[in-house]
Formats: sequence, structure tokens, C-alpha cells
Amino acid sequence: MKNQKYLLILICFIAFLQVKGQVYDSISYPVVYTCDTAGYTSTTVNPDRSLSELFDQNIWLPNIDGGIIPRDIIEVEYGSSQTKIYVYGKSRIYVFNPSNFQHINTIDISEVAQYNEEPAWIEQMFSPTNYFAYNETDELLYCVTEERKIIEIDPSNDSFDEVIEWYGYYDPIDLYTTTFLKFDDRTNRLYWVVEQLANDSYLFVYNTTNYSLVHYEKFDGDRIKDIEVNEDLDEFYLSIDKEYRVYNTSDYSYSTISNGSNYSGDLLYINEGTGGIHKLFCFTKDFRNVTSYVKVLDFNTTGPETSFTQPNSGGTTCYYNPADGYVYVGLRGTDDLWIFDPDATGYTTIDEIDTRKTQTDEGEYNEPLSITNLDGYVIIGKYHETVAVKRSDYSVELVKEGYRNEFFRTISNADKAFIIGTNTGTIDIVEIDVYNDVVLEDPLNIGANVRIGEFNPSTNKAYFYNDALRGNSEVIILNTLTNEINTVVVAENISDLVINEDDNKILVSTYDGSTKIKVIDGDTDELLPDQNNNWIQLGYQFHSCISMFLAPDDYLYCLVRNANGNKTNVVVYDVDNGYSVAGYKEYAPEEIDGEFCYNPVNTNVYVTVREIEGTSYSNFTEITKRGGISFQDYTVSADPFHMACNIAENKIIVGHIGESINYLSIFDCGSPTPGFSQLTIPGIEYYVFDLEYDEANELVYAAYNNTSTSGEIALVKANTVAETISVPLYTTSLKYYSGNGLMYAYNPFNNGNDNEAEVWQIAVTDDGSGGFTTQTTSVPLTNKHFSKDMDDRFRHDLLINPVNNKLYVANALFSNVSVVNLPEIYLIDTYDNKDYKWLSFPRLERINNGTVSVQTALGGNRIVPNTYNNGSNLQFMALTEPQGPVYNTVTNDDWQSGGNLPNVQSTLGYKLNLHYTDPYPDNIYLNFYGTVLDENENVVVYDDKECWVGYWLYEEQSPFEAIPESVLDYLDLMKSERWVCVKEWLPVNGMLEPQWVCATHTGSSPTLRYADMVILESFANQDISFSWINSGSTTTSSQKTAPEYYEYEEQADYTSYIIELDATDNPEEIAAFVGDTCVGASKVLPADTAVLVPGFTEGFEGEVTFEEYYGVEKSGKPALTSYYVNNAETRTWDKRSIHTSEDLDHYLISFKKDNETNSEQSIINEVSIWPNPASDKIQFNIQAQKGTFVQISLLDIAGWILDTPFAKEMHSESISGEIKLVDNKGHQLKPGIYLLEIKAGQYVETKKIIVK
Repeated sequence: MKNQKYLLILICFIAFLQVKGQVYDSISYPVVYTCDTAGYTSTTVNPDRSLSELFDQNIWLPNIDGGIIPRDIIEVEYGSSQTKIYVYGKSRIYVFNPSNFQHINTIDISEVAQYNEEPAWIEQMFSPTNYFAYNETDELLYCVTEERKIIEIDPSNDSFDEVIEWYGYYDPIDLYTTTFLKFDDRTNRLYWVVEQLANDSYLFVYNTTNYSLVHYEKFDGDRIKDIEVNEDLDEFYLSIDKEYRVYNTSDYSYSTISNGSNYSGDLLYINEGTGGIHKLFCFTKDFRNVTSYVKVLDFNTTGPETSFTQPNSGGTTCYYNPADGYVYVGLRGTDDLWIFDPDATGYTTIDEIDTRKTQTDEGEYNEPLSITNLDGYVIIGKYHETVAVKRSDYSVELVKEGYRNEFFRTISNADKAFIIGTNTGTIDIVEIDVYNDVVLEDPLNIGANVRIGEFNPSTNKAYFYNDALRGNSEVIILNTLTNEINTVVVAENISDLVINEDDNKILVSTYDGSTKIKVIDGDTDELLPDQNNNWIQLGYQFHSCISMFLAPDDYLYCLVRNANGNKTNVVVYDVDNGYSVAGYKEYAPEEIDGEFCYNPVNTNVYVTVREIEGTSYSNFTEITKRGGISFQDYTVSADPFHMACNIAENKIIVGHIGESINYLSIFDCGSPTPGFSQLTIPGIEYYVFDLEYDEANELVYAAYNNTSTSGEIALVKANTVAETISVPLYTTSLKYYSGNGLMYAYNPFNNGNDNEAEVWQIAVTDDGSGGFTTQTTSVPLTNKHFSKDMDDRFRHDLLINPVNNKLYVANALFSNVSVVNLPEIYLIDTYDNKDYKWLSFPRLERINNGTVSVQTALGGNRIVPNTYNNGSNLQFMALTEPQGPVYNTVTNDDWQSGGNLPNVQSTLGYKLNLHYTDPYPDNIYLNFYGTVLDENENVVVYDDKECWVGYWLYEEQSPFEAIPESVLDYLDLMKSERWVCVKEWLPVNGMLEPQWVCATHTGSSPTLRYADMVILESFANQDISFSWINSGSTTTSSQKTAPEYYEYEEQADYTSYIIELDATDNPEEIAAFVGDTCVGASKVLPADTAVLVPGFTEGFEGEVTFEEYYGVEKSGKPALTSYYVNNAETRTWDKRSIHTSEDLDHYLISFKKDNETNSEQSIINEVSIWPNPASDKIQFNIQAQKGTFVQISLLDIAGWILDTPFAKEMHSESISGEIKLVDNKGHQLKPGIYLLEIKAGQYVETKKIIVK
């Protein structure tokens, strides 16, 4: 620092604590620092939070109009030949213009959704399920909602009304499998079929003139497969179980057509009008590959039903094509398309075609799901692909490949075909061009099925994908600060994604047999082209990367298949050397799965390997890099998978996949003979969903189902289950957040809470006796999101951004990302109703550096416990003239919205005083929500004001590192709750120089900590603004215990008694008294040479005395009623006592024996200057001993010498003169505050002058 010295008088003070004990200072980013008790403060509390504070929002994917994984599609015509296409997506309906594909509207209809990863089979059994039915006469679109209500939509404006409530026996949100909706324009009847998951079905028939229920029927244990309505006759038809029913609509009596021992399937009604075909075809849907038949009702004859052979019993869909008069039937099998003539005698087969173009695994089917006509082609949406069959020669052309995309429903008009992907959230558009070629347009992306992800802290972006979806995979990129969304289509089967933060590249591996890892540019969100070594070559015979892990040592670890020999390898790539292969190991099986785990204790990487199918091959490999890459295998039990490293114990915890594996395997990395032990957990049913390490409690959490109806989390420590936590069934994903010391768990549907998706917040506290106490809080995500066939490995990654303190989880087929606010928990270490906490609000829910109401920042459950009383208050030092504190005081149990302090701001500091009814809480916490203030935001120090400012950097550092040097030059006070630094003008080697004198209440040096309030004062004659400097180095100071012998009461502020000790015999404690009342005390360590005793003297009147305590083994010494006090004017030490009426901010005091009291007599008697203020010159008079050499210097407020206009020996005892107010270059001084320094021998006196 220029012309400055820092005398750090190291003093310690800790306020009286009700609970005494060692105070620690181990600090780890981004854990919130406490003021006097640093460390993990959040592990002792988990406040119950309201939904409004924890749940933030759901972000629709891929945009605000999206959020739709389609299940049905319909085109309607209304008005004067206007058309719209409606796409049903469970909770929303997407509306677009079929002529130009422009989005028109998104209609929110439900918060409930039921999804499964394979809806065509598990959810809908390949049924012609439909949620829409159109009333052409009244131009009303009927739609079934997920609450099992029916709404009517007006296509002219897309408004809707609820017209039918659920009438069944079950709760409206109970699981159901299929729903069918049919409207009969002739009779104004709306037919509604609902099938329960338990195979109970319901039939409702409504009169739409008044929506009265005219018929209701329940079918116990029977599944309705389809419904058709006769357009000419008073009949409708059901396909149910192993029969077909013909109902009479006049009395709802029915006759039965048996399908023998085969299960019934789809119904196909054809009515070509007078003279044309008028028939009902009843197909078999029986996947047992049995001999089957098609039943036919011919309404142009009076005879009974007829039948003919169905070539394959597994019928999946059917379609009558009026363009050629043929029926097209989808089948499960090799020849999956059957074409026959519905008007020919015997129903002549036209052709049986194998339409499969996409390669699938052996035994895996690729069934047609929906068929429509487009010009000279038949467009078929299938399980893994969309194909076009040319009607002229029945040649098959691949339109789009998409493994597990489930192209479930196709419709067409005169120009285009529209195909929905029920797993991808896409609408594919197919046209036939002028050359009669099939053209696939760019799809409409209206949803995104993602659930796995990674977070990039360098860009604040979250990357979501789905490793189970495979075909047409995409990466959804969410900027968590702006909520901007970008989509990168990878097109192949994503297997894994990792982020290289060093070069901001996102590595994407695929299952597709590629020999390269694809790369996304983290800045542009673009998939880089496969050129110029943009992509990473797997090398050798490696292809199809299954899993990746990028370790902190800049090595990339991959599980890859080997094209030579159908084996699998773990391969290590050296990132710093162009991802070159550094080593690899071969495993025997081809189809394997596994995970990687890094141990920071020994810097080794571990990998579990399990064979997906076959011989149940299992392996556990330790990979070391000392002296080159080496691999060491260890025997492990069947099907190892998830891992977590207990860093404190140097152990790897391994979970298993498989039935009857009710234990965890524990690998001791630090053992001389490493190997596995087993920890039995009887509650594990099937396998462990996830494992996660809690660094604060040094625990590993294991999540699993412990019965068929409930879940559990085991807390594992020291090879034992220390505690278990009951959680909902299928609590599948865990995430620990070091920012608040809490664990978070994801549950996709909580059966006990309205089947709603939830994030659970879990607090675990060490009870001090070897056990743990736990507290859980559920955060509903407003998604009623449940699956009908839960995949046991259905995992969702929980991503956390510590900058805005939010958690993100992608909800798969619900097509949104839930955002949860995470509390940043801050300890308010006050111990009675008179204590004040000095603090700031670094994290607020605000825009930029905007203000937030005190009620928002402190009200509700922000303070825990929130049972503080009226009269509690927040204090701020107003910047008005004259200065004084302003308050926001709790009245009627709320912080006030008006008054002099309605809002808080992150750049400012405050004092908080909380009143509780006895007993006062042992621990009080404040939950911060929102975003941490930008570190480049400015602090303003106002001229000649006491400025309370906030500190919002995570780094704990010295104020001399955090404040710019140019600003320090103009400060003369820095004061926090723990320490104080004052600038004194003291003689050094005969020269008057500014020196910082610092003293601390606790620790060895002054430091700024996250959420501190610090008081700054300046005499720069102008306002100063600056931003805190992140020096890159963290400073921590040691801590002391609280005074034990002396007790006192804290106040909002204190007077600093900075005491130089008699180091020959230090006491254990020093206390300050006014009368018989202790007003402050401090612990003294043997090595201390000085100590700070805070004086809480407001309201006290009298002299200040000090008392020293030397312990019970020594006799007490008398109170010190007089002591040496530094005289700020003369810079001498005066032996006296301090009186509270002096009202100074700080005192320099010495207890040294034989203290030198400046034996030299004063040689200057008097110094006078006038006028003051002055504009161009001043007069002076000095009275001193004859022969004294006197020097007068003119200084600026920072202590820089501007000129020395007088320096001569006194020839008489009085001398007068004139000093021009100019610098040594003759420049006139600018208006402001300056110093006049008069030196005579060791005597130094300073006068303040003001230039007008």
C-alpha cells in the first residue's frame, strides 16, 4: 500500500455463549460461512417450507408452447372451410395450422398425466385409443382429460368448457390404461369407454344436447379393446375380452359374437353409402401366435356373421383405404402388413409384406401402429420407424428411423400426412413431391422426453437427454439463468454425456456402433461437424461407447464395445494429449453395463461391469495411473452397478441390480489387502436405485424399495446402517448439495400424495451419540405424473446451480423441467433477545441489484424457528442528515411493508435483533433464496457517512485484499461484528504517517465472510464506489472459545478498547466494567500481545475500569482504575481512566509495566491557524521554545505530502507567517479537506483545514 503501514493488533473476543465449546473454522465453498462459527451450519435444521417458497416453476420443453408428448391427433374443419390440427398431450393440447405448420395455440387442460416409456404396448396394447371426437354439426371438439372429464372445445377460438364429470366408482385420478371416445352425429350420442389398470372397464353413453347420461355399464375384469358406432343403424359394437358385442341403442340390450379362445382386437367399420360396402370387421389381437379369424358383419345382408382366416393372430392396427378399396392390417411378425379386399368373395389377400427397414435386436418386433393414405402411398407409423408403401408395386421406403420412437398415430389430408412420435414429442410431416417421391419435412418439436442430465457450472447450462429413448435422441440445453432453451438433435442413440469444463466442450456418446464420440460446442450450443478432429476417435477396434467418466485428472474413462471378438473394453483416454488411448482392459461379454466412480483420496477410478443378459458376468476394476495406467480386478457379487465413494472412510459403496440381493458391497480402498465386505440391508427389494455421499455427515445414502408399497433410504457409515428414512415408493434419485448440507431425492409419483411428482428435502443431524436425527420436507412439482409399469431403473438426474441456488429435474414424458428453490442456510449466532446480528443479504429473489421487501427476505419461514415475537427488528443506518438508524419492527406477526425500512438490498448491510419467548433457541437460521449478487456490482461509500455495506463473495479474505488499494487510501474506518480497523496518524521514525490499526474479536486477523455487514467510513470529500475484489486466495483466521468467567449483554454496537498487554504475565480473560457491571470481555491466549475488549456501554454512565482474571489457582489482582491511553491529539500516552461520556469509537490502551510516557516535555506550547475554512491562504502562529526546529507540511486527506512551505529554527518563542494553499508546483488546491502537519523534534501535531 502506498505510504501506509498496517499494525495488526491481534485481539480475540467471542460473545457469551449459552452452549460452550470449540469453534471451528474449516470452510469449504460453497457452504455458507457463519459469522463466528464457520463450517457446515445446515445439517442441524430442515425447516418445513411452503410450496410457494420451495417450488419455483415448471419450464415447458422445448419452449413455452411445448410440453407435449403426443398421444392423439385430429384435423377438424369449422366455419367456412377453415381447418386446424389438434394434438393431445395429456396436460396440454397443441394447435397448429396444417397448411403452413404455424403454431396457433397451446391449451392447458390438466395437471395430471399418465405416461409410460412404451405406451404402444403397455399403455395402450396397440389399441386405437383416442382422446378426441368431433361434432361436425355443432362444430365442437370433445376431449377426455387426465382427470377423466370431458371438455368441449370451440375451434373458432379454442376456448373450452367442462361438460362431463367422471361417474365411475374409482377416484378420477386412479390409473387407467385406455380411453375411447366416439361421437354419433346422427343421434347426438357421445360414447366413452375407460379401462382401468386392473382390467375393469366402463362404458358411458351421453346425450350431448344436455350431456345427460343415458347409459352406464361396468365390466368387471374385462378389457374393452375397441368401440364402433353404426352410422345407419341403431347399433354400436364393443370388442371385449374374447368376444364382440352388438348393442341395440334403444334399450342397450346386446347379442354376442364369440371369438373362441382368442382375444378380440380392433374393429374396422366401413360405410361407403348406398350400394357400397357396409361392413364391420372384427380382428383378433392375441400375441400367443394362435390360429385366428376375422369376424365380419355385412349390414347389406340379413345373414349371420361370417369369418375368414387372419394370417397372424397378433393384429396391431387396421385401416380401410378408400383410394384403392383395400384393407391394410398391421401384424406382429415378419410379414407385418396384410392387405386384403373387403368386397371380394372370401376376402382375397392382395399381399403380405415385410415392411421392416430398421434393424432391431433378435426377437424384437417392429409392429405397425397406425396407417393412413397419402396420394399413391400408404404411410405406416411403426414402433421403430415410419415407412411408405407404394400402392402400385408395394415397394417399401424408409421415411424415418427412430428406435423406440413409437410413431403411434398417423392422419392425412389431401396434401400431407402427419405422424406423432409418442416418445419424442415430435410431429413428422410427410409430403409427396412433383416427382412422386416421399419427402420428410422438418418435424414440429412440441415436447421433449428427457430425464438424465449434467450441469456445466462455467456456463450455468443444464444438458438433458434420455438414454432409454435411443432413436432420434436429442440434447435439451437449458440456460438456468435466463431459461433460454436450445435443442441439439444427435439423431442416434445417446448413451452418455459428459462435460469438459476446460475447453467448454460437451462429449456425447452413442449406442449406434459409431467409432467416435460426438462433441457439442458449449458456447454456441451447436453439434460440431465431423471434421478437423472435432469428434473424438475411440481408436483401435473400439466402437459404441456405453458409458463415460471425465475424472479431475483430465483422463476420460469409457466402457466401449470391441468390434473384433464381440467383447467390451474399459478404455482410458488422455485428454491433454488429444484424447489418445492411454490404456485399456478387455472384458469377455459384449452386452455389458456399468458405472465409474472417482476416489479423491487415492485419485483412483473404479468401474463396475455387469452383463446385461447371459452368464451374469460381474467385475469390479480399480484403475490407477501411478507409473502408467494399470488395471486390477476384484471379485464382487452379482450385478454390481451404482457406486458412491465415502471419502472420509476411503471406501467405495457398491449397489447391485437383481432379485434377492439385499446387501451393499463395501470395498476398503485403504486396506493393505483390499477387498469386499457385505452390509446386509434386509429391506432392499430387488436393488438399490441410487447412492450418494453426504460430505458433512460422512454418510452414504442408499435409496431402494423396502416393500411393494413403500421406499426407504439407508444411511450407511462405518459398515453399518446408522439410520433409515421412510420415503415414497420408487424414490429413485439422490443429490447432495454442499451449499446447504441437505440431501435431495426425486420421486416420480407419490402414491400417498395424490400421485404427484415430488422432490424431497432431507436434513440429517448427528445426535452426538452415534446416531442421527432426520427431517424431511416434500416439494410437490404440480405434475401428477405416474407410470403404469414403473421401470425399476427409472432415474432422473437432479442438477443444482449454486449461483442461483436452484435444483432442476427433467420429468421425462411430462415434457417439462421442474425448478426447485434451495435454501442457503445461514446461522444467526445470537443468544438472547438483546443480541444483534450484523449481516447482509447476498442472495435475494430480485432483478440485478433491485430491492426486495423485508417481509419477503425475513418473513414466513425464512427465519427458523419463525416463532420470534413482535418487537423483533431490522436496523439500517440511514444516509440522511443527520445520520441515525431506521428500523423495520415486527408488528402483528409481520414485518412492515411501509415505514423507513420497507426493503433490503444486497449491497447494503443491516443489524437483526430477534426476540423470542424463553427459552431462547439454541440455534437460529436464516434461509437465503434467489441469486447471489454479481461480484462486479458496486459498493458505494458516501462521503463523511457511516456506511453499512454488504459482502457477497464466497471467498473469505482480508479486507486489504478485497478492497481496491485506491479505495483503502481514502477510508479511515472498517468495522464488522468481529473486528475493527481504524486509520491512525502516528509518528514513525519522526514522520507522521497513516497506519491501519486492526483488532479482532475472534481469530488472528480481520476477514470478510459471505453475508457479512461491514461499516466503512471515508473522508475523500466525494462518494466512492468499488466492487469487491476476488483475490483468488482464501484467508481464514483461527477461533477462540467464549469468555467463561465474565458475562455481559451485547448491544447493537460496541466501543473498541484495544489493549496492549503486559506480555510477561497474561491473564486468561480481561473484562471492562462500568461500576459493578461488566460491559464486555475477551479471552486471552498466552501468545497474545494485544487484545480487543468490546465495550457495550450504551446507557451506562461512569468511568471504565478493567479487570484481569488469572484463574482460580492465582490470586486476583485489583481492578485497573487508571491505565495508559493514547492521546489522539498529542500522540502521547496519558495515564488516566476513560469516561463513557467521551463517546469515542475506539481507544488505544496499554497495560505494559514501566510504560514510557513520552518523557520528553512538550517543546511546542501552542499552534494557531486562521481563517479555517480558507480559499487561497492561511495564517499561522507557533509558540515554542527558542531554538526549536519546526517543519510545517501540507498533506492531502490520504497523507500524501503536497508541499513543505515552512522549515526553520525558532529564533524567538513566537513566530507567525502565511501559507499559500498550493502544492509544490504552485497549483491551487481544489476544495476539500486537507491536513497541516507541524513537527518539532519528536512532537507531531496535525490540524485539519478546509479549502473552500
